[in-house]
Amino acid sequence: MSEAEGRSFARDADYLRTLGVAVLLGLGVGVVATAFIVGLRRATDGLWPDESSYGTGFWEGEWWMVLVLAGGGLLVGLSRLALATPRVVNMFTELARIARG
Repeated sequence: MSEAEGRSFARDADYLRTLGVAVLLGLGVGVVATAFIVGLRRATDGLWPDESSYGTGFWEGEWWMVLVLAGGGLLVGLSRLALATPRVVNMFTELARIARG
C-alpha cells in the first residue's frame, strides 16, 4: 500500500476546511435560532403576560387577541400578493442559472 492510499482522509486539507465551515455554520445557525427563540418568548410574554387568567373556553380571552391574529394573517396575505411571481419557480433551474453567471 502506498503512502497516499494509507493516508487518512481526516488529514486532508479539503476535508478539514469543509469540517471547519460546517462547525462555523452550525454555530451561526445555533446563535440565530437561540436569538429567535428568546425573541419569540419575550414577544409572547409581552403580548400575553398571564395566559392563565384567560381561561380555556372557546369564547374566553381578550378581544384584542383576535385583532392581533387577524392583522398577522392580513400581513401574510398582502405580502403573498405583493411578492407573487407570474410563474412557478423551479429551484434547480434557478440555481443552475445563477451558477452559470
